[in-house]
Amino acid sequence: MGHEAAQKNIEKLLATIFRCPITAEPFQIIRQELAFHIENSIPLPTIHPRQRHRELMKLRNPRESFERNCDECHKKIATSYTLERPEKVLCEECYMKHIY
Repeated sequence: MGHEAAQKNIEKLLATIFRCPITAEPFQIIRQELAFHIENSIPLPTIHPRQRHRELMKLRNPRESFERNCDECHKKIATSYTLERPEKVLCEECYMKHIY
């Protein structure tokens, strides 16, 4: 494919209005986003940016602090991980022992 044909395809893609399969909201791919996806060999998004953001926010830890014990020394610590979470949670001293 020649440069001119590739440029036409890019312009056509940038003018395309996509419809989110989850929210049915229309959205477009902007030039910077397209360049990022091409440079990093990432497939183009099919979901509206706001919906992608909502889904990303669901993965975040809650914005509150819980009292829990360090899984190594059992000292009481404050953490964003609830007791129900399976992750190993360490106090700062135990964490630093693992790092250094």
